[in-house]
Amino acid sequence: MEKRSNHKTSLLILLGITLVLSAFWINSERSMSYPEPHEAMFANDKNLVLIPAYKLNNEALFFFIKDQQFFGAAKLNKGLFGWKQPLMAWDPMSDRSTYDIPGSLQGYGDYLVYGLIKNNDADYRIEVNEKDAVILPFAMLPPEKVKAYELEDLYLWYFESKEPLHHGRIEFLNRDTLELIERVDF
Repeated sequence: MEKRSNHKTSLLILLGITLVLSAFWINSERSMSYPEPHEAMFANDKNLVLIPAYKLNNEALFFFIKDQQFFGAAKLNKGLFGWKQPLMAWDPMSDRSTYDIPGSLQGYGDYLVYGLIKNNDADYRIEVNEKDAVILPFAMLPPEKVKAYELEDLYLWYFESKEPLHHGRIEFLNRDTLELIERVDF
């Protein structure tokens, strides 16, 4: 009888410890989660200029400008209690003269490559491993931000892959003629 009582006591203590640890974990998860992905981004730095790429189901992709001199990306996932603060990666923004083709090239993990490019007179089509990249104009930002950050003729392009992008090719094409303007191997 005494062994059975000790066993019940041990189980109750173990259950109590598990409940306390679970309560701490839940509280921690809630405090690090946000209702919307942009709120999770601003939790890292309230002065970011955000460029949303997409928000689909439980994933979101944002690009951002930090301190007027860094350009980066962040991928967010929605957890049980909301959107988590992302791991953010950024590099210095180049001098505007370097955004001619091929522009700036950056990566985020093994699955995302992106950059900035000037849109001179021609409209570009950008392909990564023969698949179209997404091109976003900075004109979607508030005009005062576009002017302050000198983004008037710049575009953001990105390509996200389901397979790791350890090597491949980025091609910059004239949108109308599909003439190859520049090829970059990575």
